[in-house]
Amino acid sequence: MSQEFNEICRQLECWYATPAGEYLYQQERRIVTDLLKPLHGPRLLQLGFSSGQSLIADAGQAQKIYASALASGEAELCSSFNQLPFAAESIDILVLHHAIEFTDNPHQLLREANRVLSHRGEIIVVGFNPWSLFGISRMLQRPLGKQPWLQAQLLSKYRLRDWLRLLGMEVESVRHSYTVPPLGRGRLREFLLGLDAYTTYHNWISGGLYVMHGRKHVAGITPDRARWNPRVRDQLIGLAGGKAVPSSRDGDTSA
Repeated sequence: MSQEFNEICRQLECWYATPAGEYLYQQERRIVTDLLKPLHGPRLLQLGFSSGQSLIADAGQAQKIYASALASGEAELCSSFNQLPFAAESIDILVLHHAIEFTDNPHQLLREANRVLSHRGEIIVVGFNPWSLFGISRMLQRPLGKQPWLQAQLLSKYRLRDWLRLLGMEVESVRHSYTVPPLGRGRLREFLLGLDAYTTYHNWISGGLYVMHGRKHVAGITPDRARWNPRVRDQLIGLAGGKAVPSSRDGDTSA
């Protein structure tokens, strides 16, 4: 792994150790735990850059694997993003924890995710929302910031949904949180925590964090839909090979 890659992982770990990072981690863990409760399948895998933020520790699945890009912290397995060390259709539930936005080949990661997921397997993607206070502030820091993790490409939930559909995955739901970072102290902090709790409860799309839940199907995006939106079609070129077949459902309004 490159020195820059290792530095990104280290700085992510340091950021999660801050009060804002710890608060975000608790929000992520709560949402992922809620999403995992009704899901079936004994084999559960979490993959991400951070090695000290397990989101699956409280899950009820029989076999839980916490894999990270680096062999450290709580992670049980060090794995490449571009070639997962699992057989085809061997994983029932896959959690991607900020994995897509920090890899240099997100298309390949999603292809690998699709390969290892079982038929009708579940995928949960945790990502930063670029169209939020957190995303915009991070974008403004990029020209001046020296931290490598600031250079990561944040992926909007709309583009991610299109990519998943091309691979034959239907989006079931999208949850949002972290609309207002818990800054300050005393009454100001209490007010901001209450405001963030309110926006999280009502699932405001302005949240700095989104958690997307999808389910694998045999069918993928239709050729007509790709032609209907040329911009989306051009973005999806090279994401998945083969001829697309009609989907069993048309669209998703939950996101």
